[in-house]
Amino acid sequence: MRHIVLLAAAAMAAVSPSTAIAKGNAADGLQAMRELNLIVLGDLDTQQHIQGKAFVGGNVKGRPVVAQGGSQGYRASGRPQLTVGGNIEGFTIERNLGEPLMALVGGNATGMALNGVGTVQVGGTANVANFNPGGSKLVQYGTGVTGGQVQDAPYLTLTPGLADPRNGLAATIAAQTTKLAEDLGVLSMQLSSLASISTITATTTALDYARAADGYAVFTMTAAAFQDQNANFDALFGRLPAGMTTIVNVLGDTLVQGGNINATALNQTVIWNFAQATSITTKGWHGSILAPLATLTNTSAIEGSVAVKAFAMNGEVHLGTFAGTDAIVASAVPEPATWAMMLTGFALIGAAVRRRRRAAIAFV
Repeated sequence: MRHIVLLAAAAMAAVSPSTAIAKGNAADGLQAMRELNLIVLGDLDTQQHIQGKAFVGGNVKGRPVVAQGGSQGYRASGRPQLTVGGNIEGFTIERNLGEPLMALVGGNATGMALNGVGTVQVGGTANVANFNPGGSKLVQYGTGVTGGQVQDAPYLTLTPGLADPRNGLAATIAAQTTKLAEDLGVLSMQLSSLASISTITATTTALDYARAADGYAVFTMTAAAFQDQNANFDALFGRLPAGMTTIVNVLGDTLVQGGNINATALNQTVIWNFAQATSITTKGWHGSILAPLATLTNTSAIEGSVAVKAFAMNGEVHLGTFAGTDAIVASAVPEPATWAMMLTGFALIGAAVRRRRRAAIAFV
């Protein structure tokens, strides 16, 4: 029987007048990590491929290729292949996750491409140069369109409601971003509060799963172990039972991956939870990354779901998404002190989202 950390409402109220993070739903956060290959609450900078669906609350610099598909799975959903709250410099959506294709952009969009049947909705101005709209590729825009030809007109639709400051596309995506921030924040804190079987200080010995229960096991990893240049992360999972979900709560604020990890068996069954981190740098990585307060920088592919505050994406993000047990969010609640630590960080995310929603749409 697992130890459950209980938190009284009165104690929660005493921690902070803010209740934003308390509104979050950990199960919803976990579901988002099943459905989305990439979640970035703020800005994304990349020219790389994303095999699954992507949600970006801020701006996108670069031109990602989305919905490329891959050898591992994801949870099917009605989510668009690409959602962007701010502006995007360019994108390509492939048909490999099925059609119709859908891209939602709260700000302005240029350099758009749909390799299949679908629609792009843009809250601001849509630049359709080289988009080649037609009966199977439509664009709806809120304020303006540029780069089109006379023959494109039937497939380009002015839709003023998309630019409505209260109920338009930017406002809707901002609300979705706020909810994701709350849900992922609660999820991260709940996972960090689960009773740990042991603390990983070195990667020379396989983890002992003998005390695992309810289909999952929880371990803590020190910052030093994560950053050890000689670390062999694969060795930790030499005795991983079939069907077992693993949570690794990694300690530390600023982290740089030291050793290597190559085990594809970890992709859909392990969550690396960085509840304290504000900056993470990885090489190649396997397993989902949950770091809702962190800026992530990678130099090679990440295999699994990614949920971060901001992302300098220099390597691809691959499927599959998290597919482990729901039991990890059944009952754990963080301690009051842990809530207090996170409230400030998520208040800043919420404030940034609100500022972005109020700002005039301008592509820079």
